[in-house]
Amino acid sequence: MKCQIVVTLCLVGAATAALRRAPPPLAGAGIPEENKGRACQECNKHAEYLDKGGDECVCHATDIMGTFENDATKTSTKKVGKSTTEGGVTSHANEEVTSNIGAKRLPEGWTWHCRPITATEGVWQQC
Repeated sequence: MKCQIVVTLCLVGAATAALRRAPPPLAGAGIPEENKGRACQECNKHAEYLDKGGDECVCHATDIMGTFENDATKTSTKKVGKSTTEGGVTSHANEEVTSNIGAKRLPEGWTWHCRPITATEGVWQQC
């Protein structure tokens, strides 16, 4: 009886550890994935069903969170006044200082399509 309990506890522990190591499920259609590999994996999963009239689905992915500028990546430029005194004469000048208000960029968010949607170089990468 004790042996069965010990074996059961070991199996439960091993199953729990295996579940923790399993990769999270794919986000699903229309929801960005965390990296290009997962977006390509999702595209490949659906590619055979997306061939229309012999037009083969060749998977491409893009990081939509880094493709366009957005409010998170805005910069602000302000004028800072500076005064200097030389030989009893004080001079005033303004200097422009630019800083990033938000993040340098948004976290990656990859989406896929069977073909590049735009011809812009480097936006769509083949899987």
